[in-house]
Amino acid sequence: MQKFQFRLETLLKYRRMQEEQAQVKFAQATQRLLAEQTVLSDLQAKLETNHALMRQRQQEASLTVEQFLIIQRYEELLKDRIVIQTREVQKAEIQRNQCLEILTGCMQKRKLVEKLKERRWSQYQSEILQEKQKYLDEIGVQTFVREETGW
Repeated sequence: MQKFQFRLETLLKYRRMQEEQAQVKFAQATQRLLAEQTVLSDLQAKLETNHALMRQRQQEASLTVEQFLIIQRYEELLKDRIVIQTREVQKAEIQRNQCLEILTGCMQKRKLVEKLKERRWSQYQSEILQEKQKYLDEIGVQTFVREETGW
């Protein structure tokens, strides 16, 4: 009997390689999303700090008009940057979701070929078993014939 050989082994290797590449891209997209979310959190924290500073200065009554205008402009700048950064986070989420869909598709394609390989392996095993059984049956018949005929 021939050694087991899966005709689609090259395709299986290719699908595994595609899946690995998709995993790398998904990991990169996830890292980008986390980085963008961190930037957004930092901006929101700065905005909160700015609010707290303005409240503190108002309570102390040490806030001049110039300081108020500077704090107000800084707050507007932060709000604009938060809007822009929110869009960046949304883009990163979309990119990550697309990478996840690609990865899921690659995994399904690889699993399909692996199932075909498993079926072919089972078929090969049963063929080997049948050949062994045939061989043993033949030996048994020859032994019986020898004993009966006296050869």
